[in-house]
Amino acid sequence: MKRKVAVIEYQAAGRDALKGKAEGDALEKFLGMMDDPDYWRTVPGAQGADIKLTGEEVEIIRRIQLNEYADTNYDPYEPYVDFFTGTVMQTPLNSAPEPKRRFIPSKWEALKVAKIVRGIRKGFIKLAEEEEQKEQIYDIWSGELDASILAVKSRHISAPKMALPDHRESYNPPAEYLLTAEETAAWEAQEAEDRDRNYLPQKYGALRHVPGYGRFVNERFGRCLDLFLCPRAMKDKIKMHPDDLLPVLPDPRELRPFPTSKSIDFVGHVDRIGSISVDPSGQWLLSTSTNEVRLWEVQTGHCRFTWNDWEEVHAVQWNPNKALTMFAVAAGTAVHLIVPCSLPTTDATLAAIEQLQSQPQPDTEAKLKWKSCDPFQNRGIIETIEHPGTVTDLHWHRRGDYFVAMAPTAPSGAQMISVHQLSRRTGQHPFKKMPGILRSVRFHPTRPHLVLATQKSVRIYDLAKREQVRRLLCSVQSVSSLALHGEGDNIIIGSHDAKLCWFDLDYSVRPYRVLTNHVGAIRSVAFHPAYPLFASCGDDGAVQIIHGQVFSDLSANPRIVPVKTLRDFVGSVSQIVFHPIQPWIICATNTGSLSLFV
Repeated sequence: MKRKVAVIEYQAAGRDALKGKAEGDALEKFLGMMDDPDYWRTVPGAQGADIKLTGEEVEIIRRIQLNEYADTNYDPYEPYVDFFTGTVMQTPLNSAPEPKRRFIPSKWEALKVAKIVRGIRKGFIKLAEEEEQKEQIYDIWSGELDASILAVKSRHISAPKMALPDHRESYNPPAEYLLTAEETAAWEAQEAEDRDRNYLPQKYGALRHVPGYGRFVNERFGRCLDLFLCPRAMKDKIKMHPDDLLPVLPDPRELRPFPTSKSIDFVGHVDRIGSISVDPSGQWLLSTSTNEVRLWEVQTGHCRFTWNDWEEVHAVQWNPNKALTMFAVAAGTAVHLIVPCSLPTTDATLAAIEQLQSQPQPDTEAKLKWKSCDPFQNRGIIETIEHPGTVTDLHWHRRGDYFVAMAPTAPSGAQMISVHQLSRRTGQHPFKKMPGILRSVRFHPTRPHLVLATQKSVRIYDLAKREQVRRLLCSVQSVSSLALHGEGDNIIIGSHDAKLCWFDLDYSVRPYRVLTNHVGAIRSVAFHPAYPLFASCGDDGAVQIIHGQVFSDLSANPRIVPVKTLRDFVGSVSQIVFHPIQPWIICATNTGSLSLFV
């Protein structure tokens, strides 16, 4: 086998020109590196021979490796030579003298002008002569006619096409479309307007056997009547999404604070809780069951005192005057005014007790006589007022001097409502008769008005003028509860048919909004005295917390947004009341549970 040799080029005789020196192995390279002092500056050449670099070449390589200029004599920071300076030079660089052609008339333009002149002289080119302006006559109706024609054309609607014939109208219909003798007799017995079609399907053996159509004129006449008596009109189709009809409500998270979770359970009652009330400071809570009244500390859930001296307790409410530590209890036919001995008594309370007991007994009706008691011997009871019937509801005036009691079982309608004044120890019946079955009674927060809720309506009376101011139409089956907004212009009622009605007294006598969030009867409703919140509870075991913002601008409607549903209850929720300061709510059930939600 012929030895393979690396060939670089060929000689003139055609023989291969071999490399000048064969490459050695690693050992020979190492020995050469140790023996040759110039090995570090020796590099292999293109022809195979080693080349020894000079000092200048080594310096160029070193400067290139250091990212420097290869030429040692090059100065990158030498002074800049400005060729265009203010010194006038004898020979300009770029401003050559103006050519002569710029100062003489153009030859080609002269030829074009001469051609145009010859055309004008020979008449080939005619000049635009000035025409005499004539008086133009305008049609004042032309624009309107054009507009009317365009409007008619734009509103043109093509006539609907006639319905295409079906298989029954074929000259050779399938057998299933042909009528039997009984069906034909039944069709002929019907009136013309009662028939589903105005022809009988018929079968012919060939198209040439089909006779002339006898109802052609009738069909053309009916078609003309349809086009004449049924004019076509173009109506704009409103494209609206169903969600666009719903009001845009804010996110409930933006309406905080409001109660969301249970905080404290008040353990002690075993029967249905009929009434609850929080004192104006928000520290103490009163609750009533069948025959007892309990006093609780709100923040700890501790029961401080219990009154169980009565057989039947229906209602309890604190005096809204912060200076008086006093509350009223409706037990049977009597209303008891109590100053709890277990609480610190203020000087204003002691002065009120002394003034109350120093008043002589007024000459009033026997059934409204006040009876003074020793608070230290009667567990804090200072006064007892007897009524002609069982008192089921009572409410204090915002100043704390008046309170109203409701006794639906009184023998006459005039004795069902009693208004009492604490400072004078007097009571009176402001009404001669009742308009219906009473459900609740409240004082108006800002005006001398009394609000009565009957089974079918809500009536507002002016106590100063002794007249009815307004009658609200509830449109519910039966009213169960009543609450007034702090400003007095809005009222909410609950009903036994699971409806919550919001009345805006500046809007109408009918409900502004009706909410149906409950599935059972509503037992109690309440407004928060400080926050834009109201709530309702019912037999479905739920408490609905609703944001109700009332704006000072009379043109803005109240904003009502449901924000939370509390369902951590066993049985029906009978009573609710808001904390007077914090965004908390206290809920009572018919099983005796009492809870605070924060």
